[in-house]
Amino acid sequence: MLIIAKVADIEILEADIIREEEELCPISDSPKPQRTSILARLIDSCLLYFEAIAKGIQADQQEYDEELMYTLDSMVDSGGWAPPPSEEETRAMEARVSRRVVVRKYIHEMQKDAHRISDEQLQAFYEDQKDLFTSPEEVRVSHILIRRQREGAEEKAREVRSKIRSKEDFDCAAASCSDCPSNLQCGDLGFFPRGKLHPAIEKAAFSLKVGEISDVFTSPFGYHILMVTDRKAPAQMPFEEIKDFLRIRLMSLEREFYLAKHVRDLREKYKSLIQILAEDYK
Repeated sequence: MLIIAKVADIEILEADIIREEEELCPISDSPKPQRTSILARLIDSCLLYFEAIAKGIQADQQEYDEELMYTLDSMVDSGGWAPPPSEEETRAMEARVSRRVVVRKYIHEMQKDAHRISDEQLQAFYEDQKDLFTSPEEVRVSHILIRRQREGAEEKAREVRSKIRSKEDFDCAAASCSDCPSNLQCGDLGFFPRGKLHPAIEKAAFSLKVGEISDVFTSPFGYHILMVTDRKAPAQMPFEEIKDFLRIRLMSLEREFYLAKHVRDLREKYKSLIQILAEDYK
């Protein structure tokens, strides 16, 4: 077992880093974080554990049992479960579970000291960052799609377009001719902001006025005819509507900042206990 680092008497093994990597990125083809950053996370967890123990925080039996069962269930679900082959590895797993419970309890207790954000502070933030709380421009569109797989698809699309003179004509053609499932709603796709539709459809949608009907245009899906039925201009979100969400988000950010600062302080306090042993991680 390759020892990567030690924090006082806790050894961080290469197997611990691989295990953490798998927990952070359970999907095999997802981007993997650098292993040096994973090591930093594990070191920080050890430091939080030492500080928690110094403050008298312990894992009671029920908390330990629940975390152990959760850990074992997670291993079974991921297909990675196998009984530890030795008594030493069993003790190591139990120690990891116990540390995890203690650290979680400590973080929970510590973050209670994070300041509650008042309505006045929320209002001041809202006023200062109004651009963040503006809903985007949206258009409501209906469309007719003639898929490329149809024989004579382009000619069919142009024939359909030539017969459309009004919204009623469009609705009728969408219901009877369109290859899109939206034909059940006369082609209605609902409201969309920029960035949600295919670029070719978006370009047409945002260039039309309400009630205007596009010429035939193409996308990888086929031949389209588009009609804009409504439009919403950008609008300021009322403070009262987003106040609770904003409080939750800012409180979360404050707790994250509070924890990060605390970990930096612990790094300084316990720096003599940290040893990086593997050259690749220094």
